[in-house]
Amino acid sequence: MKYYFFRVMFVVIAVCMSVTANCQQSKSYYSKDPHGTSVNSPTTYLGVGLGVNSIGILGGSIEGKFHEKVSLAASAGLGTWGYKLTAGGRYYFSDRTAIGISYALATGLSKVRLNLENSSGNKQDINMQLLPVHLINITYHKFWKLGKGNSRFGVEAGYSISLSPIHQYKVLDQSVILSDNSVRVMNVLQPGGLILGINFTFGR
Repeated sequence: MKYYFFRVMFVVIAVCMSVTANCQQSKSYYSKDPHGTSVNSPTTYLGVGLGVNSIGILGGSIEGKFHEKVSLAASAGLGTWGYKLTAGGRYYFSDRTAIGISYALATGLSKVRLNLENSSGNKQDINMQLLPVHLINITYHKFWKLGKGNSRFGVEAGYSISLSPIHQYKVLDQSVILSDNSVRVMNVLQPGGLILGINFTFGR
């Protein structure tokens, strides 16, 4: 699974870097500072972040502008449902606000041991398989510039729509049945729903 993760991320990052490199060779983007003066706007952002139904518990991101108001973004992180891979686009209303749409894949885990309640009401360690979950994310982004450089702090909010069935997991232990409470816990853990995230990015 981890080799698949690195292969996918290599392709995603390579595409974003290629697009960004072509843009940097042919275009310079400008924005207005608080005094109304035109200033150079970065075309590439690298960063780290964390969140719920976002980049993951912790992850890294890359974003490349190919138009003054449009960019491509990709991220990879580790979440409660295995690795989280995301790729999509953003439309900027200004340097500080943007909306985005993206495709995300939570890779799942082939085997994980969780302490859950069985159908008899007893808690026990149960071997589970978390299956891949495919999602569409619709997000709103707000950024604040930090200092005089190109660093920025950002927050992200939105909704993650699951394209996969609701019960994307399997009980690996024979004769073990989850209680209704445990089923609800697994459904909450499964990716999808409200998106909340924070990030720090450096532009160049």
